[in-house]
Amino acid sequence: PPPPPPPPRSYTNGPYIVAADMAAGEVPLNEWAISGQRFVYIGTKDQALQGRCLTVPEPNQQLTSALALKTVRPTSNADTKYVHIDTPVHPEGLDSAVLLVRAGETVDVVAGVHVCCQNCTESVPGTPACPLVSQTPYKSVPLPVVSEALTSANIGVSDILEHATQHQKFWWEFWSASEINLGPNFGLLEKFYYNMQYMVGSGSVVDAMAPALWGPWITTDTPGWNGDYTLNYNFQAIYYGVFSSNRAHLVLNYFDIINQFIDLGQWRTTLDWGAAGGTPGLPGQFVNMFVRWPDADARHDTPNNNASNSTSHLRGINFPGHFSGLKHLYFPNDMGQRSDAAFCGLHYIHYYDYTRNESFLRDVAYPYLTQVAEFYESYAVWNRTRNCYEILNSCAMEECSVQGLKPGEASNNPPFDLGPAKYTFRKVAEYAKILGVDSAKIPIWENFAATLAPFPATTDPVSGKPVIGSQDNMDPGAFPSKGFPGNARYPIVFFMAIHPGEGVSLSSDPLLLERARNTVDIVNALNWWSPTNGLCMAWPSGSRVVSSATQLLNSFTSALNATLQPNFWPQIDNRPTGGSGCPMEQAGATVAVDDLLMSSHEGFIRFFAGGWPAGGHVVSFKNLRAEGAFLVSAQAVSDPASENVVLQDVTIESTVGGVCKVKEPACMRDEHMCIATNDGTAVPTTVVNASQRVLAFNTTRGSVYSVHKCGHV
Repeated sequence: PPPPPPPPRSYTNGPYIVAADMAAGEVPLNEWAISGQRFVYIGTKDQALQGRCLTVPEPNQQLTSALALKTVRPTSNADTKYVHIDTPVHPEGLDSAVLLVRAGETVDVVAGVHVCCQNCTESVPGTPACPLVSQTPYKSVPLPVVSEALTSANIGVSDILEHATQHQKFWWEFWSASEINLGPNFGLLEKFYYNMQYMVGSGSVVDAMAPALWGPWITTDTPGWNGDYTLNYNFQAIYYGVFSSNRAHLVLNYFDIINQFIDLGQWRTTLDWGAAGGTPGLPGQFVNMFVRWPDADARHDTPNNNASNSTSHLRGINFPGHFSGLKHLYFPNDMGQRSDAAFCGLHYIHYYDYTRNESFLRDVAYPYLTQVAEFYESYAVWNRTRNCYEILNSCAMEECSVQGLKPGEASNNPPFDLGPAKYTFRKVAEYAKILGVDSAKIPIWENFAATLAPFPATTDPVSGKPVIGSQDNMDPGAFPSKGFPGNARYPIVFFMAIHPGEGVSLSSDPLLLERARNTVDIVNALNWWSPTNGLCMAWPSGSRVVSSATQLLNSFTSALNATLQPNFWPQIDNRPTGGSGCPMEQAGATVAVDDLLMSSHEGFIRFFAGGWPAGGHVVSFKNLRAEGAFLVSAQAVSDPASENVVLQDVTIESTVGGVCKVKEPACMRDEHMCIATNDGTAVPTTVVNASQRVLAFNTTRGSVYSVHKCGHV
């Protein structure tokens, strides 16, 4: 019998998978091949004749989700849908194009489009059509309905529709989680912020393997650093910004990687760390071991408690410097940095503090963090002269490089250990009280948090200002300067005291805060706020001790102008020395933007810590997440002539209940700050910090509260 007639060119009341067999000539590719690229225009005949424009060069602004090579996808632009086929590698073209037609939707297919000259944009309705490079007549293309097109892969139409629905749902929820508006002068920074959110959202999928240095974008069989999970900042930095941006779930696969190596970390602390000649063998190899113990001043206990042998007395966990995604494949040593497991533990703290997920705290975070605390309990030694616990023989930089150590000198009390250790001791004591466990350990942990050595201090050799050192007794000449850039490329050796070690904030002792600000400003001036090892190292500490948002925002923008590629990934080389960094960790810089808008790491919510650049501009944010599991939204208008801001429409949503603490904004001090429910009912508040004007109020789960000047609901 003769073949059935083709279906009409208009399809209604889908869903259908509609395909054209291009190889069979149903779509005459030779009629509309432009510069090696092919386009299928989906729309009405009238639209096709109106001179609607598709730009030839990539990125194609009209095709907001265009895919290259063998994959095509329908996308929307106003009332027009496009399928874009780009074939620079496939000059012979593709065999088919697939269009998803939804229920109740009617489309016509036009083969042959108005294609504009390069760099043109779509004509605005009512204006002349854009110049034409090529045009083919309108042609009705009979596209068959394909219901079994993918049966060989055991995938049917319903599966494709389900995947498409889930895809759209994921991104809708992802972009609805929070938003920021930085005003008219910081568009580049805002674009970078959103692109970094997209990168983490694309690369970190719950129930899939966590992204490593290069995420899923591996373009070679030999990626830098083997594309592994590097534990002395790279892996952790990916997730710095997911908590405050209200996307905390993206960190869950991080815990899967870390948890599978807990047994390894426990085993490593049972090893003989002082083997013959101070050189232990694999697989328990450590760098910069205890060969320098006891210290020359003979005031410190030795790590084996003066025992006649060197058998380890350590407890808890110690990690090597690199993991893979496979449990039994890992780097053999810690590169002298005892802090890796503690550094890994910081996100266990963040996830609980930002979500208040108590089952996660009980079953996941607390068991891990107590192992970190046990390690430092057994590793730290008491200095009877200084009356403090010290962390000795631990490197700030890998293998203590560029720390300015003299021959035979040990790296003692680096911020790289002190920051995470102090933070961990504070938190395990707090969490034990929440869970009602380990009451005997609480005073021990609180004592360690209070009596660990202070952050090391030194002097900037150029300005003479006090700064934070990378270890005790740091020679000022080893602090970064133009003549000796040192670790300006890896500034976390200093900044760990501030972020992510949470040891210095705007609430700190003024002298310590001054030292931290000096450190941030001097070191970041040398690396142009874009150090070789990443924006994630330079920016967050700046925001944590901010004195001027204007200065920071301008510095961030300058760094982006110098490093951003067209795809918004920074390419940072030799700033000021030594190689290049990796892409995924750059996303960690976004927490610095959030902190300038709203921060909560001090134990209370603070708005616009450094003010905002003058100019009378509107800046806003929606649903940034604060510690305590609060979603905070606000709008502010900057003063025309100063960095002061006037807050408007401030709301706080409590997702789990509990006490919320808020620092009174400067713009409300004349009449003071009040809290009200959505219906305007006043909420009682208590002053919990008079010097900083921090107020606390009780919340109920799911309730939304407004923050306003008293008498101005």
